[in-house]
Amino acid sequence: MFYASYSEGFKSGGFFARQANYLIDPSYEPEYVKNYEFGWKTTLQDGRMIFNGAIFRSDYDDKQESILIPVDLSNVATVVRNASSLEMTGLELEVMYQVTQAWNVMATYGYLDSEYADYFADLNWR
Repeated sequence: MFYASYSEGFKSGGFFARQANYLIDPSYEPEYVKNYEFGWKTTLQDGRMIFNGAIFRSDYDDKQESILIPVDLSNVATVVRNASSLEMTGLELEVMYQVTQAWNVMATYGYLDSEYADYFADLNWR
């Protein structure tokens, strides 16, 4: 079996209410994501072997991240900001082989490559 999927999602914007310093703007905008996936599921050798895999990609816009910003010389504050765009690409593989009726061998592999683009963390931004 082969399959492909596409989906879109978002995480709403809001404000970071745990901030104790009210001079810092606690608000942030929504983040958006587009997900693409292609995969397969196979059964081979009269059901004794299973080989499954998936290749996927996620593209984030306005990714929300917690960052630290200085309040004064002895204190920092944690805030949520729309810091960047993010691209994630990955691969997952799974093989299972039934050696005997009582013994199976299984191997899995996963790879993820993530990269921020234009990461914005202005330490003087309030």
